[in-house]
Amino acid sequence: MDLPCPEWQDLAVKKWKSLSSAQKQAFTSSSEPSDIFSFCFSILNREDAEFLMRLSQRRPIHKDPTAARSYRQQGNACFKERRYTQAALLYSQGLCQADPGSEERALCYANRSATLLHLKHYQECLKDITRALSCGYPKNLHPKLLGRRAECLSRLEGGGGEAGTPCPSDTPGGLTHKGTTESQGLREKQGLVLLPSASPAVALQFDPSRGRHLVAVSGIAAGEAVLEEEAFACVLIPGTGAKVRLEKPNQEAGTEDWHCHRCLSKVVAPVPCQGCCYARYCGEGCQEQAWEGYHKAECPLGGELLALGVLAQLALRVALVAGLEEVLGAREQMNGRATGLRAAVVGSAGRLSCSGGIPEEAGELKGMDPLGNVGEGSQGAGASKENGDSLQEKGLLEIDKTLQSNDAPVETGAPARADPQQGGLDPGRGVAAPLVLPGCDSAGRYLGSSYRSVHHLLPHSQRHSPALRFLCGVTIATLCQRLQEEGPLPDTWGGAKSFSQSVEKGAADESSDLSQEQQNSSQSDEDRGENSGSVGQSEKEERREPSPELSMLGTAVLRHMLQLRCNAQAVTAVRDSGRGRSTVESSAQVRIATAIFPTLSLLNHSCSPNTSATFRANTVTVRASQPIGAGQELLHCYGLV
Repeated sequence: MDLPCPEWQDLAVKKWKSLSSAQKQAFTSSSEPSDIFSFCFSILNREDAEFLMRLSQRRPIHKDPTAARSYRQQGNACFKERRYTQAALLYSQGLCQADPGSEERALCYANRSATLLHLKHYQECLKDITRALSCGYPKNLHPKLLGRRAECLSRLEGGGGEAGTPCPSDTPGGLTHKGTTESQGLREKQGLVLLPSASPAVALQFDPSRGRHLVAVSGIAAGEAVLEEEAFACVLIPGTGAKVRLEKPNQEAGTEDWHCHRCLSKVVAPVPCQGCCYARYCGEGCQEQAWEGYHKAECPLGGELLALGVLAQLALRVALVAGLEEVLGAREQMNGRATGLRAAVVGSAGRLSCSGGIPEEAGELKGMDPLGNVGEGSQGAGASKENGDSLQEKGLLEIDKTLQSNDAPVETGAPARADPQQGGLDPGRGVAAPLVLPGCDSAGRYLGSSYRSVHHLLPHSQRHSPALRFLCGVTIATLCQRLQEEGPLPDTWGGAKSFSQSVEKGAADESSDLSQEQQNSSQSDEDRGENSGSVGQSEKEERREPSPELSMLGTAVLRHMLQLRCNAQAVTAVRDSGRGRSTVESSAQVRIATAIFPTLSLLNHSCSPNTSATFRANTVTVRASQPIGAGQELLHCYGLV
């Protein structure tokens, strides 16, 4: 679910075993996402992409008009039996399979409008009537729809009907707390950093032992909201949540049928993607935003993305939403800030990350064991026991066992004591101006739910096991290869020629020692006549190097996949546990999606937290679960309860 399917993990193990000893050693010594991506892309062959395409055939995403007709007929049967919820769901699935503009789609919209009328969802009923008419609904049946429209309007005038779940994009968000004079004075005195999505009673601090973390600058009452943030990106987990058994054996509807694939709102009348049968949305607004933002690139690869797991899909989505310009800006900001941060924390327990020159912050390391695998106490993105077990059972642990002796020890030391007036660290009070924290602009203001805040979350590459780094690298490299094969990159990545020179310069500045070492080792193996496991000469001739834009995209996606292993958040909802037609209602908290919340990720973990999180669509609200005094750190439990 989170990691790629077991068959793909098996492929990664085989590819690892085919490498020469020099290649293995070269890979193990590297933790730079750019180096890992370059190495893994260089060892791909055509068979890898073909294998992934075969895996995707188990998860078909292409539209099927025959299936659309079948779903509609099943819906008609449920409608006659007055099982309107099941009928609406079947009509929705028929819509997903029907071709855009076809009569079958118009019939599904019209029939679903009838079920929505009986379910008292009058606003949604009116929308479906309009959609049916615009899709070419047979003119001889127009009087039926027009009569249904009149009935809906009449009932709405009478104040009837159920209110639908509004899209978060259409509702104002944010906290409305007002800071007290005391808290404002304390912030000015200590030079604390405020957060746009948090209460004024909360500020950002940094110290070497805890990394970036949130503290209360004034007293917070139990139940008070301290943080409200919309996810930068999220991905629904297929097949989970409330399930409804349909007409055919083993045919059920899962999370992907009940929620908008962009904003996660629960929907009764989703609008399908125009290109695939999987994605669906709460309305045309979310559909268009998703298409322009990321789904145009994801749509042809829907089956592959489902096979490669939630984390790979979410990592790709983060990079696609950001675009090349934002990624370049974040990297430039990080590189420009590295020198000052090195001076501030040199020799401290918060050692520097090789990937960005910023300290390894304990506050952003979530549930990691010594081999870099996320335990079950994480926020949920890596907490699936099913995937954790398969990672070991399928043989990737063998990579770690052969390489643990080669891992360099982590150097630690006493926390640095720098002069706060010189932009250093005060261990007793956190960070003082003018030192600018990662994720903040030059004026020291935290950037909130922007891409730069996401980019500055640490990937902890060195703390991930070699097995996981290799699996993620091969996964993202193959995914980028498929993106390249399907056509040009999105406009935000490949269509802006003005960025090409900057990308090429950045790629040249980060020329990989690993790639050179790998080439040397391959040449050495050929000279010795060894079988290094590399592809044949004909395949080498067909191998293409990634374009600068694709290389930058792959590096960014890989960085985010490693980040998500310790910074992703499970989005949960309370759902009916589905006890058939029992008169006794039962509910349970279920995980419906995985998301990245850059501000929420700043909270450190505690088994005895003083906050709790709830979700409304793709927005999280964090409240104090007990009184929190001024100067006290805000703590969050990463695991699901």
